[in-house]
This record gives sequence, C-alpha cells and structure tokens, in this order.
Amino acid sequence: DTDLNSLIELPSGNIAAVGTCLNCAPGDLSQKALILQTDANGTLLRDTTLGRNGLHAQGKDLVLANNSKIAVTGQVVTAGGFAPSNAFLTVLDEQLQLEFWTEHHALFYDIGNALVRTGDGGYAIAGWSLANLTASRQALVFRLDASGNLLWKYNSPLLSSEFNDIEQ
Repeated sequence: DTDLNSLIELPSGNIAAVGTCLNCAPGDLSQKALILQTDANGTLLRDTTLGRNGLHAQGKDLVLANNSKIAVTGQVVTAGGFAPSNAFLTVLDEQLQLEFWTEHHALFYDIGNALVRTGDGGYAIAGWSLANLTASRQALVFRLDASGNLLWKYNSPLLSSEFNDIEQ
C-alpha cells in the first residue's frame, strides 16, 4: 500500500513527492514516510523512507527548501502500542540524503499536515493534535527557524478542528 500526498517540481525539472508506504522498508512491516524523486518523464531516480524501525510514520507535505533541497513534514510514532506521535520536519538534499531531522510535540498525538517556507528562511507546520486518544482534534501550528528549531507553537482551543494547508 502506497499513498502519495504532495509533490513539487525541483529547479532541475525533476519531481519530488511525499507520501506513506506500508511494508516498504526492508525487514519492517510498519508504515513509513516515503519520499521519491522522478525525472520529468516519470522515471524513478531515487527514493527513501523515514521513521523509526517497527513504528508507523507518514509523510504529508513537502516544499522546496534552499539550494534544491526538499523540506518534508508528517507524523512519526515515538513508541509502540497506543503511543504518542510527533510532527516532524526534515530537510533532504536532491539526492534524498538527510540534512537534518527535528520533531515537534504539542499534545499527546501530533500530526503535521502542511508545510510552508517562510520569508525569513524558516518553516511553519500546520496540522492537528489530540490531548489523549479519546479527545477531539485540535488544530496546531509550529513555527520553526531555518534549522528546524521551535520558535513558537499554537494549539487551537476549538475542539474538532484541524489545519490541512498553510500559507504565509
């Protein structure tokens, strides 16, 4: 099972896409964030998966970072069972090699659905959180600097809310 959630065109003309795949990491039967790159004709050039071994992860959105790098957000589960999760930001070079990885936590269960590059070179992640597994969704925003460090976070007090897109 593979889902692709977002794609962008790179300055080279190649296409980068992010999504989720099940059983795609060798020896790992869990869900992973999948990032792939094709040429303009759709020929696969490279791909990579992200997440902790044996634990679920999802790739939700990506944007062009500086110098043909790709910034990606999504969700990574942090432990087994009914465990918490974090929204993540990672930056990959055009060869899909990891530049940095940061995780961000507001409540028990956090998912980054959307990502934007801000005018100052930083990032903003929008998505949702759960205070616990029986709680209603609460919209969230993480504002990060260019290295993925948290500048501030916001959780909506409105229950049953979530963000699926963000623009500056």
